[in-house]
Amino acid sequence: MFGYSTRSLSVKFMFALVAVMICLLSVQVSADMSEQEKLNMMIKLENESSDGVIVMTADKYDELVLRNPRPYDTVIMYSVTKNCDECLLAYNEFVIAAYSFKQDREKISESGKRVFFCVMYYTTDSKTRRMFESHNFKTVPYLAVSEQVAKRLEKDVFYKDQNFWYIKPT
Repeated sequence: MFGYSTRSLSVKFMFALVAVMICLLSVQVSADMSEQEKLNMMIKLENESSDGVIVMTADKYDELVLRNPRPYDTVIMYSVTKNCDECLLAYNEFVIAAYSFKQDREKISESGKRVFFCVMYYTTDSKTRRMFESHNFKTVPYLAVSEQVAKRLEKDVFYKDQNFWYIKPT
């Protein structure tokens, strides 16, 4: 009817589909931030924070903490925003530690590697819940250190036993 055979139409459709898939894949790859972009984003977030602690969302956490490579370490407190007196006390101490560390950053880090203090609050958002569940955090507050790793495999445990602690009330 339009001068196309069914076969030539399906071949053209397949080429178009392959071209669209290649474009989508290249967009996904280019959407990942470079090490320098991640470092710049963390510096910006730290500077914008009123207390020097970066508040992580599930998306920020995924991009800036979980995905490698990244040229910095993170110290992260996992907490909630309501109904947890221990969490509030721990957070206040965490802010003091972050401030002290930031003031003496050059003296503390001999290698020049950056360290950022972050907090991630548990919410009912499914992404955030999955983040907490993936680390096996069933209660809060937890404190964890995530060292910069050049390449982390999917099967690797993200936090080694010696790098995270449940903060118990005394």
